[in-house]
Amino acid sequence: ALLFQNAFEAALLTGLARIPIRAGYRRDARGWLLTHPVSIDPRIIQLHQTYYYLDLIDQLLDKPRAALGASRIPSGDTAKVTPLPDISLQVSVSRKQAARNRLRAEGIDSHKKLIGVNPGASFGSAKRWLSERYAGLLDRLIEQQGANVVVFGAPKEVGIAESIRSLMRQPATILTGKTQLGELIAMIACCDLFITNDSGPMHLAAALRVPTLAIFGPTDEISTGPLSPTAVVLNKKVECSPCLLRECPIDHRCMTRITVDEVYQQASQLLSS
Repeated sequence: ALLFQNAFEAALLTGLARIPIRAGYRRDARGWLLTHPVSIDPRIIQLHQTYYYLDLIDQLLDKPRAALGASRIPSGDTAKVTPLPDISLQVSVSRKQAARNRLRAEGIDSHKKLIGVNPGASFGSAKRWLSERYAGLLDRLIEQQGANVVVFGAPKEVGIAESIRSLMRQPATILTGKTQLGELIAMIACCDLFITNDSGPMHLAAALRVPTLAIFGPTDEISTGPLSPTAVVLNKKVECSPCLLRECPIDHRCMTRITVDEVYQQASQLLSS
């Protein structure tokens, strides 16, 4: 068992299950439960989490640490300029065509720009931009860009999508809770732009190399941002961010300070690039 999860419980469960090989980072007081405990290089913490897990695999494969240091861990405070791993997803022609057919059946005009939106975030409400601002943004994109808008999300996020639709002047297609993972990936691949909070679908869009506009607040894009040359992050960098809290205990300033105008202007640039 390769334990990417850092929790003590993950090591305990695999131990109780008597899985003969249990590998993972030596943290959360769980090293004694692992057959192959791996130490953390403290410099890895400065980088994107992708490097954190790649380093775990490298150490298990017994790759030379000098090569790792040269290729992935910078010397000094250079985390922001570290080369990104080449991580991408490909969707087959048949799956993409099936997604286009489904979108057409939902009333999407294939001659217009297609904008996918993911307004949810399972982590907690702190990561979500406000519903009324999503509504205002989507109205402007429909009215001024002539775009089709499709809202995606998990079944438990239907309420968020419906709240946005209720605040809009223009019609939007709501597919929240109506797609399987494979279908979601194929539909995102059909988009000309994907607008999202820090979330799983954000990483899918980035890996698909779809132009991605990610709205960040309580989390840190250096650690969990989209790994793509076609992605842009909006983050106000307020004094209490990144707090990494699920719920904001004060006034949600990291998100409320991001305006509809700012997001619209950035979205317009991505659509025209």
